[in-house]
Amino acid sequence: MYYAGPVDLKKKYKATWALVTGAGTGIGKSIAETMAIQGLNVVLVSLPDKYLEETTDELKKRFPHLQFRSVPAKFDHKTDYMPAIIKVILFPYYVQWYYDLILCCDACRCRPLRISI
Repeated sequence: MYYAGPVDLKKKYKATWALVTGAGTGIGKSIAETMAIQGLNVVLVSLPDKYLEETTDELKKRFPHLQFRSVPAKFDHKTDYMPAIIKVILFPYYVQWYYDLILCCDACRCRPLRISI
């Protein structure tokens, strides 16, 4: 069996940012690290606990040339977490994100999302 190694998602999609859910611990944290290794800036979305803050700080120290933004979010049927995500990725950086490509990653897959308003 031929093993080609991990896909360079920054190169494949010409993206500059990745949004990773569950990024505080486990698989999500590993995906966030992988995105940073590939040179992508990362928006980390996770439960509002110490792990999200620790992971964000750890990545900022390890990859000082990249940007990391954390979004604490509860993922339940009572909470609308999308406004918090939109606020972090769109409004403060409107010009930068206007026609940018973001990779949205979770434990199952990474898929491109083109931001255009």
